[in-house]
This record gives sequence, C-alpha cells and structure tokens, in this order.
Amino acid sequence: MHRKAIRALRKFKSDIGRKLSRFGRGGNK
Repeated sequence: MHRKAIRALRKFKSDIGRKLSRFGRGGNK
C-alpha cells in the first residue's frame, strides 16, 4: 500500500470513529 493511501485511510477511519462515537453517545444506542 502507498503511504498516502495509508495516511488517508487513517484520517478517514479517525473521522468515522469520531462521528460514530458522537452518534453512539447521544444517538440511537
């Protein structure tokens, strides 16, 4: 894998994790 891809994936995952955490804390669950 390319370093750029890994970095982008990591940022993407972090972003999703933050959104998921926010939704999970005060959301459906």
